[in-house]
Amino acid sequence: MAGFFNNLKKEIGKGTKVLSAKSSSAIEINKVKSEVNALKKNKIEIFTAMGKKVYEGGVEFVVAEVSEELESLKNIDITMGEKEVELERIKTETEAKLNEINTEVEPVKEEEVAAAVEVEIVVEDAVKTEVEDVTKES
Repeated sequence: MAGFFNNLKKEIGKGTKVLSAKSSSAIEINKVKSEVNALKKNKIEIFTAMGKKVYEGGVEFVVAEVSEELESLKNIDITMGEKEVELERIKTETEAKLNEINTEVEPVKEEEVAAAVEVEIVVEDAVKTEVEDVTKES
């Protein structure tokens, strides 16, 4: 019986660890995704500025006029690639943590579950009897 409660305690601990790992991972992933979205927005702004320069330059437009923007776009693409790698790293680390957590706890044996159910039934019966005795006395 004590084994059941020890395993139950371990399972609850495991659940807490899993929840913690997943929450931590979700927070990190959302942070990186937010950074990627900010980079995408910045990229759109740069494309818009480039388009304006091209339009205003007309036929005399020279590519050198947008070289700064082109360099910025290249840097943003590199940073976005790094963020994608970071997202994969976070997912891989989380998966490894979850696998580690899953191997920590031994599965609960059927006999222990059956014993716990029997104890629960006995306790329920005892409580019912006590309640009936108290109500009869009233």
